[in-house]
Amino acid sequence: MSQHLQLKLNDGQKHIDVTIVSYNNSDTIQECIASVRHLGNVDKIIVVDHGSDDTAKQATLLGAEAIQDPTNPGYGQGQNHAVKLCKNSFILLLNPDAKIVPDAILQGLEYLTKHDNVAAIQGIIKSFDETVIERSHGNNIGLIHLYGRALGLKRLLKYRFIRRIFSNNNLLKDHVNRIPTEPVKTEALGFVAVLMRQAAFESVGGFDRSFFMYGEDMDLCKRLTNKGYELVSLPTLWALHLGQYSSGSNFNTELLWWQGTLRYAYKWWSTRDKLLLKVAQVIEFLKLSIKKPSEIKTIYRHLFLN
Repeated sequence: MSQHLQLKLNDGQKHIDVTIVSYNNSDTIQECIASVRHLGNVDKIIVVDHGSDDTAKQATLLGAEAIQDPTNPGYGQGQNHAVKLCKNSFILLLNPDAKIVPDAILQGLEYLTKHDNVAAIQGIIKSFDETVIERSHGNNIGLIHLYGRALGLKRLLKYRFIRRIFSNNNLLKDHVNRIPTEPVKTEALGFVAVLMRQAAFESVGGFDRSFFMYGEDMDLCKRLTNKGYELVSLPTLWALHLGQYSSGSNFNTELLWWQGTLRYAYKWWSTRDKLLLKVAQVIEFLKLSIKKPSEIKTIYRHLFLN
């Protein structure tokens, strides 16, 4: 840690609280909390445990405040619960399968204290083995993204000439250029380890309770920017993320992703775009039904009864 940052922290004015919502994350919670402990300026670590394993017990032994809620009302409601117990002006909303880079979080905290209109900030998110860079910020999701997902067009990004084309498209370049060269304003942040101004979070009422998992972060970002706040992505390695840990299989992840994203789309999109979206829903339904014919009722429920 640099001397400058250490001196800033010693003034006692820039401490943070950390909120974690867990679902059967006993295998990752220790590393997650240990990385937070290296910050040195954390007053509270609050773990809301929606699962049935011993995550809450482990978190308590590590000095966190653990809250058990086996009803599992969803990520957003868990975070709303935890944030209400926080006292500091800045909160790190952290996934239980992530390990933060402490110096990066401290740099983000300094940035927030100097930019009053920035509600939330996050840096570069990589996989645990640091081979994959996640799309941790970018444009609000639109029709082109959902059609691309339904048609499986993401696999085209492995071709260099396709990546070159997408890198010049304002709607899609965030899928190719995932590392900013400087702090950049963005429409949305993918919530892995987001440093948030508590007053901004409370000003929009926190997460929308109608979302379960996926889509709630986009929705919160949309409401923050509609209120006039800015969101910023930093060009700094911020955290390592295991990913898809709580959602289980790839099939289950896909269903939950579509369910949450469709809820966002039907909340915010125009009537025209919502009509055009139905074709993408049908394509995805047919694709998943062919793969898992025994799950047709479950697929239909996630894709159409939203």
